[in-house]
Amino acid sequence: MAAAEGTGEPPPELELAFENRDFGGLPEAGGLLDQPAGLLKRMRVVMAGYTAWRRWLDREAGKEGEFAERYPRDWAIVKDVMEMRHGQRD
Repeated sequence: MAAAEGTGEPPPELELAFENRDFGGLPEAGGLLDQPAGLLKRMRVVMAGYTAWRRWLDREAGKEGEFAERYPRDWAIVKDVMEMRHGQRD
């Protein structure tokens, strides 16, 4: 989540996800089925985490309930990140 906070470099899979999104191409030559096993799934997972955490950081203070209601999948990710970071869930 350091990349989402602007305090660290993105992991390689997130960097590839950004490039895929920005340039509309896959990491390796060929089609979807020509990509290394598991790479696209890892890219989706890290992009989901990045997006969820960015939304969380961009929310208005004190609006946790509204965030959870509007973005339930993101809220699940945010809770998991908070638990990993702090050993607790809000």
